[in-house]
Amino acid sequence: MDERIERMKQVAESGDVNAFYQLIGEDVKLLEHIDQLPFVQTPLHITAFTGNIQFAMEMMFYGDLVRVKGREHITPLHYVVENSDNLDLLDKFLLVCPISIADVAVRNETALHIALKYDNLEAFKFLVRWLGRNCSKNASSSEKPIFNWEDDKW
Repeated sequence: MDERIERMKQVAESGDVNAFYQLIGEDVKLLEHIDQLPFVQTPLHITAFTGNIQFAMEMMFYGDLVRVKGREHITPLHYVVENSDNLDLLDKFLLVCPISIADVAVRNETALHIALKYDNLEAFKFLVRWLGRNCSKNASSSEKPIFNWEDDKW
């Protein structure tokens, strides 16, 4: 399994969709248990960093992959907010897995905290608008407390 995971990481770095499907053809259950493996960075984290939207969308036929936690419980959504101005990828992540907005990293940081921590004002504004639209559509939404979430203030 380790060799296939390493190959998956290389495919994620290259963004080669055909190689991705070749790996899936070799092991159709490769992505089913990916969140149980001890990664520092998952293939979706790598794809989020490189900003390859097409490859990310191909991987996300399992929407919960957006919630897989890597080192320090950073999710691919957090990774995009931290490392990229790619609002299209951020939008796609929230489209396939809206509950991922509630995920927190090790220091109890939400995506909003992370956007501000890394001076990603565009991502922060995008998230605030997205939360505003979500909260106004559903008053009992679990996203509402995110605006007031306190981090660990390390």
